[in-house]
Amino acid sequence: IFQWTISAQAIPLLPTWKFPLNILKIDKSFVQYLPQRIDDVAIARTILSLARNMVLKSVAEGVEKDEQLECLKEHGCDEIQGFLVSEPLMVDDFTDLLANPQPLPGKKL
Repeated sequence: IFQWTISAQAIPLLPTWKFPLNILKIDKSFVQYLPQRIDDVAIARTILSLARNMVLKSVAEGVEKDEQLECLKEHGCDEIQGFLVSEPLMVDDFTDLLANPQPLPGKKL
């Protein structure tokens, strides 16, 4: 599921879904103010816990700052997406990046 929002109505349905899930994403709206907003930290931790308990990978969207990365690392996030990793790229630049990946010092989860 590409864009799925956790809601009170959706959570009871999780065990009955018949299609495979392998990734649970944290929406950028919950990442934006990490770690300053305690409620957003609690939501991110809950989503990460749900992912671990369901044996799913976790991905945080919209990571732009080192503080966000550190908070997500602290709580066990598997992967990140956002400007901290790369700005949007043109097709040729993206192809070059895939052909010649460069490590991000200090940015690995």
